[in-house]
Amino acid sequence: MFPEKIEWSDKRARERIIQALQSEKLVIGDSDTVPGFLAPLSFEGKKLLDEAKVRKDKPYLILIGSQEKAATFIYPEQLERVSDLVSHFWPGPLTLIFKARSDIPRYARSEGETVALRVPDHEGLLDVLQHVTGLFSTSANRAGRPVAKTVDAIDSALLKKAAYCVVDSSPKEGDAPSTIIDCSGERPRLIRHGAYPVSYIRAYLPGVE
Repeated sequence: MFPEKIEWSDKRARERIIQALQSEKLVIGDSDTVPGFLAPLSFEGKKLLDEAKVRKDKPYLILIGSQEKAATFIYPEQLERVSDLVSHFWPGPLTLIFKARSDIPRYARSEGETVALRVPDHEGLLDVLQHVTGLFSTSANRAGRPVAKTVDAIDSALLKKAAYCVVDSSPKEGDAPSTIIDCSGERPRLIRHGAYPVSYIRAYLPGVE
C-alpha cells in the first residue's frame, strides 16, 4: 500500500509527520537536497532504514534543527573550530562529521566513534525538527542503486515502507546531495562532493584535503 502524499506547507500535515516519527515510523519526502527517508533517532529507526536500504555497514547522517542542537551530539569545542564554516553554510546542504560525545548511543555513531550532522535549509523540515532532538536521514534508494532526484522517481517498493510521502508544493529536480566534510581528525577531509563546491568550503575552512 502506497503512503498518503501530503505537503510540507500544510501545518496539520507536519503534525502528522511528527506523530508518525514519534511512533517509530519512516517518512519519505522532499528536502533541500535529494528526496529521502526521515527516521526516528532511535535503535528502531536505524533498523527500519537498514531494512529499507538493505545495508548495515554505514551510519546515517543526523538532521538537527539548529546549530545549538549540535551540543547534544558533540563537544562544543569541535564546532568552535569550524565556526566560520558553520555560520556560512548552516542551514544548508553541508554535512559535517565530528567525534561523537561518549554518551551517544552506538546506533547513532560510526565504528570510528563519529557522528555526521546537518542543519537543513528547508522550512517544513526545520519546523518538524523543532519537536525532536534529531532525525536520521538518507537518500531513498537501496544501497548501490542510483539516487532518485524526485519523489516520483523513488522505487515503489521503498515508498511502501513509509507512513507518509511529504512533498513541496513546487518541487525542484536535480538537487545534489549534501557535501560531506570530515572534521573529526587533525585536518578536515572531503568525503563526498555535493551541493557546495570544495572551493566554497576552502574559503571558510582552509586546508580541506
